[in-house]
Amino acid sequence: MTSSGDDGSRRLWLAGLGALAAVALRYIGQAWDDPTVPPGLALALFAFVLTHAIVAMTLTGPLPALRALTGALWLSLPLTALICWAGHRFDAATDLADDPATIVVAVLLVSIVTPFLLVRLSAPGHWRDPARLFDAAWTMHVRFLAAWLFVGTVWVALFLSDTLLSLVDVTLIRALMRHESFAFGLSGAALGLGLAVTWELRATVSPFLALRLLRLLIPLALVVVVGFLLALPFRGFSGLFSEFSAATTLMGVALVGLTLIACALDRDDADAVTSPLLRWSTRGLAASLLLIAALAFWSVSLRVSQHGWTPDRLLAAVSAALLMAYGISYFLAAVQAGWMARIRSANVGLALLVAAVAALWFTPVLNPQRIAAESQVARYLSGKTSLSRLALWELAHDWGRAGNAALERLSAVDDRADHAELMTRIADVRAQTSRFRFDKLLRDRAMPRAEWSERIAARITVVPQGRVDARMFAALDADQLERISRGCMRNLPDGRPGCAMVRGRFAGANEEAMILFLAEAGVVWVQHMVISDGVALDLQQVTQVGKSETPFPRLWPKDLAAVLDGNYAIRPTGLNALWIGERGLQPSN
Repeated sequence: MTSSGDDGSRRLWLAGLGALAAVALRYIGQAWDDPTVPPGLALALFAFVLTHAIVAMTLTGPLPALRALTGALWLSLPLTALICWAGHRFDAATDLADDPATIVVAVLLVSIVTPFLLVRLSAPGHWRDPARLFDAAWTMHVRFLAAWLFVGTVWVALFLSDTLLSLVDVTLIRALMRHESFAFGLSGAALGLGLAVTWELRATVSPFLALRLLRLLIPLALVVVVGFLLALPFRGFSGLFSEFSAATTLMGVALVGLTLIACALDRDDADAVTSPLLRWSTRGLAASLLLIAALAFWSVSLRVSQHGWTPDRLLAAVSAALLMAYGISYFLAAVQAGWMARIRSANVGLALLVAAVAALWFTPVLNPQRIAAESQVARYLSGKTSLSRLALWELAHDWGRAGNAALERLSAVDDRADHAELMTRIADVRAQTSRFRFDKLLRDRAMPRAEWSERIAARITVVPQGRVDARMFAALDADQLERISRGCMRNLPDGRPGCAMVRGRFAGANEEAMILFLAEAGVVWVQHMVISDGVALDLQQVTQVGKSETPFPRLWPKDLAAVLDGNYAIRPTGLNALWIGERGLQPSN
């Protein structure tokens, strides 16, 4: 037992460390886009401060504060070096933080290595002892879960306090919360304080309850897995693996299975499950995970063969391969005597394997951007991928230097029939800063605008009378043009075309109209059209008179039929409105 003085010192130390690290991260984040700060330096500082603070706070409690602070360097320095190495994949090293897969791998690496580091520092000769590692890992995760819940509670209490004090015009808390440094510092201090208190109450705040509750799910998990495997031959494989989500689901099931098995085996045989039902369920689940992992790996392999590598698919493939390693080890252990101890021993080696592979992710061996870029280029040059499916946006904006090198390589290949179109798309993707705008640009080019304009002109009914030329619609947005064209090609129940144009003055422009067209599900959409020199400049939304807070009013085929029959009126309501029965429609602006 520690004295109250030790507890108080630990609380102050962890609260101060958490607050200092959080405020430092805030200022480093502010310098993230500062052109005077080298991106590599910003990335290194952010990675080191974040990693070192988290690891040091985890080690404090099991270790004295100073030893925890120095011991954390064994992980924070190598990981920072790896992250900086990976940052060279981009022109601006900080762009590495925009890669979700890399963030996931970094978090995984810290989560796996920290328990080994803790055991190594506290019991040097037992750093591979399964029981000690089990205790260290589960205690670490429970402490952080409880500490983050405490952080959330602090902020809820702070907001409630501010709300109460604001009733008597006291706004001190609100003024403090406006300062980012206060918010970051408070959150970090609360996290550190939570970690200190959870360590003091480790006999109470322990993973014991969670382990016992999770064990109860093992028979259910086994039934579900066995039921899936038995039904799979009857359901067929082709549909199952047609979507990438199947691999994600299978890997998720495998991870849940690994967690439940760890809960059942606990730190040693004395603490493991004793019920025959739970023991045999655990053993059966351990033996069946190999098939789940194999199916996940197969699913990912099919997607890669069909579409090539991307960073996400590479992460999925590596994860599936590691789950296969777990599955093989668990299966071999489950069919032998002493299977519980064998699985515990295997877990130590497998965790080290996962950590090693995670470290390789930051090296050229598993450079996901390079692998993805080379895969996309190779597939395009071999004809496996068409120009329309080539990942040009990712090459130009997401995959760093490897992506740009791939674009240069593609630009140099001038013996293909679609080379001119490729060069146009490469120029466009480099000029655009928005994925949405780039996709829209490609979509606009691919759309048969002239054909759709002619369809509208041929099918639309102009009331009270007249006709329109296809050139009227040439300047419309391609998406708008497509929607109106499809509406005109649909028919009302009486067989008439599903679109109409009501000419009139609504918002004071020289030439205007309301255009009505039949959409899916039998709904009629109405939009306001401003026309200049016979060309529609734009389509704008309309609102219902008296209900301006309700945008996008819907009409029905009977309303469109009434307009075609001349049963409408244009009357002033501030702006002129198109009246169909009792409903008036006017421009929203």
